[in-house]
Amino acid sequence: MKRAVMLAADAVSIPAALWLAFVLKFDSFSDGLDSSPWLYVAATMVSLLLFSVFGLYRSVVRYIGPQAMVAVGAGVVGSSIAIYLIGQTVAQTPVGFSTTAIYALIALVWVGSSRYLARWALLQGGADNECVAVYGAGEAGVRLARALNVGKGLRVVAFVDDKTVLRGSMIDGISIYSPLQLPSMVESHGISRVLLAVPTASRRRRAEIIRQIEGQGVMVQTIPNLAEIVSGDARVDDLREIDVSDLLGRDPVPPNLALLDACMRGKNIMVTGAGGSIGSELCRQILRLGPKRLVLFENSELALYNIERELRLSQPNAPIEIVALLGSAENKDRASTQSASGSASR
Repeated sequence: MKRAVMLAADAVSIPAALWLAFVLKFDSFSDGLDSSPWLYVAATMVSLLLFSVFGLYRSVVRYIGPQAMVAVGAGVVGSSIAIYLIGQTVAQTPVGFSTTAIYALIALVWVGSSRYLARWALLQGGADNECVAVYGAGEAGVRLARALNVGKGLRVVAFVDDKTVLRGSMIDGISIYSPLQLPSMVESHGISRVLLAVPTASRRRRAEIIRQIEGQGVMVQTIPNLAEIVSGDARVDDLREIDVSDLLGRDPVPPNLALLDACMRGKNIMVTGAGGSIGSELCRQILRLGPKRLVLFENSELALYNIERELRLSQPNAPIEIVALLGSAENKDRASTQSASGSASR
């Protein structure tokens, strides 16, 4: 149905553009109507045929781009040539080059602009979407805004960038603001999220940006880093929550595996609070390092059962001895008795 609508609109626009070309050329409304009807038929048929061949009617209007304008240009040029040849051979009144050129310009503007107006109307249909600001008006920020504006439930209403040369400029009709203007924009534009599109920024710079946004009452999300985007593991519009490493202001220090191996492999290890979030993760990491015995010390019976069961299932052949003990680390006698079977505690 959409293709039929576009085809019908072009079938009206092409002859109308030709008639208007005659009107502008001869300054008379009747000159165009007196011309041979074959001119209008030929112009319309050739244009629609070339539009179809070049894929104009297969283009999704919401995602229309430069390739569609190539199809429009090819169709208009082809119909202009047909008009000129028919005007010189068949028509009662020869069609001059100037009339043909005027037609080409009008048809190009009408047919091309109709697509972009339709695209704009479709994008405006998401006016009720959640309003967001993109921090970073570089290539990543522009790509993110364009991806979001075509159907993610989010509408980019502002860019924020540190570069003073960009302030006051616009990208795809979206203004670029200073970070100092962010508080007022949150209120005036109803912004609920700020999306960090600075994949090449250092962790220190990202931490500084996050501190600038703190206290504005908005959610902060980020796009993947440049390495993930380049490798194809992630897309620029794969939004993520802020990672704790983004708040450090420095790159994380990787663990020294040789040192960990020397401290853990073949040793008796006891972990207190083994069923908690931190303790259970410690147990998982320690188990990979090959200790001789892993003692799980926990005061919650359910938490102790869960972590013991998980660890035993992770090594069905039981190469490492796992000992589950119920007790509180505050009980000096209980803790000291069990620590005799382990060489470290948390």
